[in-house]
Amino acid sequence: LYSLASQYLGYSGIFFFYVASVYSSFNSALISYRWQARHLTLYTNFRWSKSLDNASDASPDKQALSTGSVGGGQYSFGATAASDRSVSTFNIPYAWNFVAVYDLPFGTSQPFGRNAWKPLRLAFGDWNISGVERLTTGYPFTPTIASDNYIDTTHTHEIRPNLVPGVPLVNPDWKRSCPTGNLCAPYVNYSAFELPPAGQLGNAPRTIGGITGPMVQTLDL
Repeated sequence: LYSLASQYLGYSGIFFFYVASVYSSFNSALISYRWQARHLTLYTNFRWSKSLDNASDASPDKQALSTGSVGGGQYSFGATAASDRSVSTFNIPYAWNFVAVYDLPFGTSQPFGRNAWKPLRLAFGDWNISGVERLTTGYPFTPTIASDNYIDTTHTHEIRPNLVPGVPLVNPDWKRSCPTGNLCAPYVNYSAFELPPAGQLGNAPRTIGGITGPMVQTLDL
């Protein structure tokens, strides 16, 4: 339906312009190896990469194109787009994949069962087993504070804190033997962050590549 009262004449469902002038870059190096025999195929690769941008999930509710899963963008609070430039929220620096495909030796033209009763050959012959093992690093940490810091009276998402110079981002008391739990020291060193002065935006980057989530391991068979 059209309405003369709409903000943009003739388009009643449009209320905002969305900023699409964002920057992104992706660089990677890939090493792969393949080995194949008659009944077995092995393939592996390793990728080292880095993705940079200034808008991935930066501001889902403030006129910026994004997927809308995390906050942390300060462009809509008056900061420059350059201040939101950091490693992408989906950045995975290291990824290793291993693929194996093995033809089981049962069935037509196979060493075993080629002369078996036909229903058995149809049911159990000519199968293969395959698997994909994948190991990747986790996603970068997105520091935010649940406060508008007297910047926006209609507060809709978090701003970033300030970084405390000289304080390590990873908690020195964290132990691999006690990774999570109420009795374990947190992995992120909260002393490395502080509230910015009232009315100011934080200087922490939108994402921190030096703090990543745990390794992700998947196995499909």
